[in-house]
Amino acid sequence: MPPVAARPTLVRMEHGGLVNVVDVEATCWEGERPPGTVSEIIEIGLTVVDLDARERVSRHGILVRPVRSRVSAFCTELTGLTQAEVDTGLDFAAACRLLATAYGAGRRP
Repeated sequence: MPPVAARPTLVRMEHGGLVNVVDVEATCWEGERPPGTVSEIIEIGLTVVDLDARERVSRHGILVRPVRSRVSAFCTELTGLTQAEVDTGLDFAAACRLLATAYGAGRRP
């Protein structure tokens, strides 16, 4: 008997059907990364989706200030973010705390 393909299942959520969809932008370079740098998150995008209504409830963006890298021209071209913009952002730990407290990251998937 051939294997049966798994079918996606929509699970009823205890938190009212709301889920957080997270997307991150990170520092990047065309070609090799400069010596001594690492790719760091510079923006956390969050969209709250109501699965029952099948619609977006809200959108949020949190800028994150990089510590061990800078936003390259290539990165700005890809993300639209500049070094000056991310310099106004939160440190990574504060951004994570904001996700947990203001956006319910610990209470819903």
